[in-house]
Amino acid sequence: MATLTTTLTLAADAGGPFSDALALSLAKTYTTNEGNKVQKLKLDGSAQQIQEADDTGNVVLIINNLSTSNVVYVHNSASNAGASTRIANIGTGEFAVIPSDGAADIYVTGTSAQYVEYMSFAKA
Repeated sequence: MATLTTTLTLAADAGGPFSDALALSLAKTYTTNEGNKVQKLKLDGSAQQIQEADDTGNVVLIINNLSTSNVVYVHNSASNAGASTRIANIGTGEFAVIPSDGAADIYVTGTSAQYVEYMSFAKA
């Protein structure tokens, strides 16, 4: 077993983007099973599946866009036909943490020869 912790912190001084000061911190800890998957994937411009709908149990996906110039699209349809199937757009050098119940197909799409790294952690 291992522990995966995600943390999000938002802070702004009064008079910045908000009239009042803002300080918010959220954390979520997952206990994960062994047999987790870490993979670097070369994209080819078409949708590539990173999670099968028949994966059992809850998982946490971490998807890291390794590109310095292109966005990665995360979606639940092989067609990536539009916003109705889009889960996330991951900018250059950014990553996303996506919890999933394992009952959905998840795909990534990017430009040809672009790389993405993804990790799949099965929740215990």
